Amino acid sequence: MEPEYDFSSGERGKFYRRGAVFRFPIHIAPELVDRLNELARKKGIAPSDLANDMLKRALEAEQS
Repeated sequence: MEPEYDFSSGERGKFYRRGAVFRFPIHIAPELVDRLNELARKKGIAPSDLANDMLKRALEAEQS
């Protein structure tokens, strides 16, 4: 890193978008991805659908 940066020509709010929603990435361990892919293939559904379903059920169980 430089010891000092010059922001005198910067533009405040240049990338601000009202109503924009930040969707944070979720990183899954490689061994879990392999198991999700295998289970999804057996069920005939997309791995993302399986992961979402599993997370929904886990969160519902957490609330009860």
